[in-house]
Amino acid sequence: KKQFELKPDRYAELTKRSKINLVLSGNLNNITYRLYEVLFLKSFFLIDSYYLNYKISEHFENNSEFVFRNLDELGKKIEYYIENYDEANLVRSKQTESFKKFYDPEKHGLSIQKLIM
Repeated sequence: KKQFELKPDRYAELTKRSKINLVLSGNLNNITYRLYEVLFLKSFFLIDSYYLNYKISEHFENNSEFVFRNLDELGKKIEYYIENYDEANLVRSKQTESFKKFYDPEKHGLSIQKLIM
Protein backbone atom coordinates (compact mmCIF):
# COMPACT_ATOMS: atom_id res chain seq x y z
CA LYS A 1 0.00 0.00 0.00
CA LYS A 2 2.82 2.41 0.89
CA GLN A 3 4.25 2.11 -2.64
CA PHE A 4 1.09 3.68 -4.09
CA GLU A 5 0.99 6.60 -1.67
CA LEU A 6 0.80 9.94 -3.46
CA LYS A 7 2.59 12.74 -1.61
CA PRO A 8 1.02 16.23 -1.73
CA ASP A 9 3.83 17.75 -3.80
CA ARG A 10 3.63 14.94 -6.35
CA TYR A 11 -0.18 15.23 -6.45
CA ALA A 12 0.08 18.97 -7.21
CA GLU A 13 2.76 18.36 -9.84
CA LEU A 14 0.70 15.69 -11.61
CA THR A 15 -2.44 17.83 -11.49
CA LYS A 16 -0.60 20.79 -13.03
CA ARG A 17 1.00 18.58 -15.71
CA SER A 18 -2.26 16.89 -16.70
CA LYS A 19 -3.78 18.16 -19.91
CA ILE A 20 -7.25 17.33 -18.64
CA ASN A 21 -8.21 16.87 -15.00
CA LEU A 22 -11.40 15.04 -14.13
CA VAL A 23 -13.42 16.50 -11.27
CA LEU A 24 -16.50 14.80 -9.90
CA SER A 25 -18.93 17.11 -8.14
CA GLY A 26 -19.39 15.27 -4.85
CA ASN A 27 -22.30 14.20 -2.70
CA LEU A 28 -25.68 15.82 -2.14
CA ASN A 29 -24.54 18.86 -0.20
CA ASN A 30 -20.79 19.31 -0.69
CA ILE A 31 -18.66 20.01 -3.72
CA THR A 32 -15.38 18.07 -3.54
CA TYR A 33 -12.09 19.68 -2.60
CA ARG A 34 -10.73 18.42 -5.92
CA LEU A 35 -12.49 21.28 -7.70
CA TYR A 36 -10.76 23.86 -5.50
CA GLU A 37 -7.41 22.09 -5.79
CA VAL A 38 -7.54 22.16 -9.56
CA LEU A 39 -8.68 25.79 -9.58
CA PHE A 40 -5.88 26.83 -7.18
CA LEU A 41 -3.37 25.04 -9.41
CA LYS A 42 -4.79 26.85 -12.48
CA SER A 43 -5.30 23.57 -14.31
CA PHE A 44 -7.88 22.67 -16.94
CA PHE A 45 -10.70 20.39 -15.82
CA LEU A 46 -13.91 18.73 -16.89
CA ILE A 47 -16.66 18.22 -14.31
CA ASP A 48 -19.96 16.34 -14.26
CA SER A 49 -23.25 18.21 -14.56
CA TYR A 50 -24.20 17.77 -10.90
CA TYR A 51 -21.82 20.66 -10.31
CA LEU A 52 -24.51 22.91 -11.84
CA ASN A 53 -26.60 22.29 -8.71
CA TYR A 54 -24.02 24.10 -6.58
CA LYS A 55 -23.86 27.86 -6.08
CA ILE A 56 -20.21 27.92 -7.20
CA SER A 57 -21.31 27.14 -10.77
CA GLU A 58 -23.03 30.54 -10.94
CA HIS A 59 -19.62 32.21 -10.82
CA PHE A 60 -18.50 30.67 -14.12
CA GLU A 61 -19.75 32.10 -17.41
CA ASN A 62 -18.50 29.25 -19.55
CA ASN A 63 -19.90 26.15 -17.83
CA SER A 64 -20.93 24.49 -21.09
CA GLU A 65 -17.30 24.37 -22.17
CA PHE A 66 -16.21 22.11 -19.32
CA VAL A 67 -19.33 20.41 -17.92
CA PHE A 68 -20.29 16.96 -19.20
CA ARG A 69 -23.71 15.33 -18.79
CA ASN A 70 -22.85 11.70 -19.50
CA LEU A 71 -19.95 9.42 -20.41
CA ASP A 72 -20.48 9.91 -24.14
CA GLU A 73 -20.21 13.68 -23.78
CA LEU A 74 -17.17 13.27 -21.52
CA GLY A 75 -15.46 11.18 -24.20
CA LYS A 76 -16.26 13.72 -26.91
CA LYS A 77 -14.97 16.62 -24.80
CA ILE A 78 -11.76 14.74 -24.00
CA GLU A 79 -11.17 13.97 -27.68
CA TYR A 80 -11.95 17.56 -28.68
CA TYR A 81 -9.64 19.15 -26.12
CA ILE A 82 -6.80 16.71 -26.79
CA GLU A 83 -7.03 17.57 -30.50
CA ASN A 84 -7.56 21.29 -29.78
CA TYR A 85 -5.31 21.91 -26.81
CA ASP A 86 -5.11 25.65 -27.52
CA GLU A 87 -8.86 25.74 -26.93
CA ALA A 88 -8.43 23.87 -23.64
CA ASN A 89 -5.92 26.52 -22.56
CA LEU A 90 -8.40 29.28 -23.37
CA VAL A 91 -11.07 27.54 -21.31
CA ARG A 92 -8.53 27.03 -18.49
CA SER A 93 -7.79 30.76 -18.53
CA LYS A 94 -11.50 31.53 -18.28
CA GLN A 95 -11.90 29.02 -15.44
CA THR A 96 -9.01 30.63 -13.56
CA GLU A 97 -10.25 34.19 -14.13
CA SER A 98 -13.79 33.28 -13.07
CA PHE A 99 -12.43 31.71 -9.90
CA LYS A 100 -10.25 34.73 -9.10
CA LYS A 101 -13.24 37.08 -9.48
CA PHE A 102 -15.06 35.49 -6.56
CA TYR A 103 -12.15 34.06 -4.58
CA ASP A 104 -8.61 35.34 -4.82
CA PRO A 105 -6.57 33.72 -2.01
CA GLU A 106 -4.12 36.62 -1.88
CA LYS A 107 -6.85 39.28 -1.61
CA HIS A 108 -8.74 37.12 0.88
CA GLY A 109 -5.66 36.72 3.04
CA LEU A 110 -4.97 40.46 2.97
CA SER A 111 -8.56 41.26 4.00
CA ILE A 112 -8.30 38.83 6.94
CA GLN A 113 -4.97 40.33 7.94
CA LYS A 114 -6.51 43.82 7.78
CA LEU A 115 -9.37 42.70 10.06
CA ILE A 116 -6.96 41.20 12.57
CA MET A 117 -4.72 44.25 12.68
